[in-house]
Amino acid sequence: MLTIGYEDALYGPVDAADAQDWKDYFGLEFPVLIDDGSLYTDYLMSDSGRPLYVLIDRDMIVRFRGLVYVGHNGANANIPGLL
Repeated sequence: MLTIGYEDALYGPVDAADAQDWKDYFGLEFPVLIDDGSLYTDYLMSDSGRPLYVLIDRDMIVRFRGLVYVGHNGANANIPGLL
């Protein structure tokens, strides 16, 4: 699992300090990456909903995309089938 930061609270670019703050605040044990090249926008859904959950299989094929609570629940439901 990982998290990608693509903009800060003021819609500006993120940096390593922002990523570390996010990781510390939520007590995350997995990587927090920085999208400083705006690659994330290629994966936004039509309504630009956030957070966006994406599951990628071992062959790097996107197997699930979903938004907010529905995305969270859908991701959790699909994870066992990808393990």
